[in-house]
Amino acid sequence: MVTLRQQKSARLKLQILKAALNLVGKNSFEELYVDAICGQVKVSKVTLFKYFPQKDDNHLY
Repeated sequence: MVTLRQQKSARLKLQILKAALNLVGKNSFEELYVDAICGQVKVSKVTLFKYFPQKDDNHLY
């Protein structure tokens, strides 16, 4: 059984990935900045790095 916390975590991870994909669609991967992703999802850098320890962990390329 999936807990509410796990569901919330999965939704946030998807939001972060969608924001990153949206931004990559507008710019190159090298021009993708953590601040831009955080701003779009409205999360802190600490939260983003909890799910993706490195920018390359997004597996977008």
